[in-house]
Amino acid sequence: MIGYFKLGEVVITPEAQAALDIRDISDALRSHAMGDWGEVDEAQRQENEKSLLERRPLLSAFACHTGVRFWVRTNEDDVDSSPQSWSEFIAEIAVRRNLVDKSVRECVTTTLIAECAKLGRKPKETIIQILPQNRVQALRVKVDRGTISELSEALFWKELCILVAKNYKWFEKLFGDLREFEFHAQIINDRPDAHAKRLDIADLALQRRSLSWIEERLSRFDM
Repeated sequence: MIGYFKLGEVVITPEAQAALDIRDISDALRSHAMGDWGEVDEAQRQENEKSLLERRPLLSAFACHTGVRFWVRTNEDDVDSSPQSWSEFIAEIAVRRNLVDKSVRECVTTTLIAECAKLGRKPKETIIQILPQNRVQALRVKVDRGTISELSEALFWKELCILVAKNYKWFEKLFGDLREFEFHAQIINDRPDAHAKRLDIADLALQRRSLSWIEERLSRFDM
């Protein structure tokens, strides 16, 4: 079992997202899911323990690294203390991340070709501009002889997101606020299952939330 209960859909208010960094959020979610209610008083602690059994709302309070106090709440519909294995979580994240990666690459490639054609620019040159020289050399065969799709496919996720950010006027209508796009792109890039670190429910819950954010916006894109 990963924690006392499963974390349902993670929703963060715009104010909290602006004030907190990813580690603040991850640490708080991890503690909350493990039954560490943070800085709430004893009455609220006892109320949370009863709520776990009765499937009622849970509330915890934390302070971020700058001292800002914030709350984590789980609604009654999301309080589910049945076991869920790591394999279930990781399998879900892995499948969804691969689909998001593929869809974002298709979106970027299609948009890049269309917008560069309007400007009389070469799509490959637009990609090369965001890459360090060692990466250009590593991709030399695809740069010289590959298609634009093959070059796009060879980019790391972080490079792909830099390409989007550097040409954001082409993608703003789809993704909205640049800072929010970069926030979710960073979380997806920091996928916990790909690093030598202890996996935990908070990191996976954040991955799931950010994947949902990207998926929802990609659903608007007409390939």
